[in-house]
Amino acid sequence: MKLRDRSRPPGVIDLWIRSVEAEFGGGEQIVTLQRLSPLVREMLETPADAPSHLVEMGFVLGVDNRRLEFALRSLELLAECCSCS
Repeated sequence: MKLRDRSRPPGVIDLWIRSVEAEFGGGEQIVTLQRLSPLVREMLETPADAPSHLVEMGFVLGVDNRRLEFALRSLELLAECCSCS
């Protein structure tokens, strides 16, 4: 995951949400991703804090009752979106 590249356009999070929606469908999953958006933005801006952001993301995914498959694939799609920018 290219977290250190801060020159990423602001649309990465939108691209990530659209990618997850294309794979898993809309609905409550998208609400969860929108809740995670501020954490993702912070993680991209301050990569040194990424581990704590990932823990918090896991907490939100768990509270929202998201399956592990969804959580892992969402992170994988985020990495893909970051490497495309």
